Amino acid sequence: MTTRFAVVMTFAALLAGATPALAAPVALVGCVPALKDVRTGSGAKTFASHYVTAGTYGYGEFVAGLFGGQSLWQKRGGRWCRIETTTTVLDRKGLLSAGIPGPTADTLLARMRAGRELAPPGPRH
Repeated sequence: MTTRFAVVMTFAALLAGATPALAAPVALVGCVPALKDVRTGSGAKTFASHYVTAGTYGYGEFVAGLFGGQSLWQKRGGRWCRIETTTTVLDRKGLLSAGIPGPTADTLLARMRAGRELAPPGPRH
């Protein structure tokens, strides 16, 4: 299953009334050497990401076309490993549910608010 398909299906489930929930900390999947801000494409073909870090934890936002979401990361063995990806906005409770310590969650949220926010692209004028 592609990431785009997963995002679309999740969005469709949310529209149908499904209620998202973060489970207890999950096994780490998808590791990368660095978290990089990216912006490429335009309109429906936009992909953009923005990350902030605090200690060994990272919080990212992404936009893929008209859909977007958030991701949580943990640094292990010199690599950033994804611990959660969701299309719902993560608040302090969501970060804590994913196993991120309270003070670190507060720092991540403050840094994300202080930085740029990503939003799905609107119609071109």
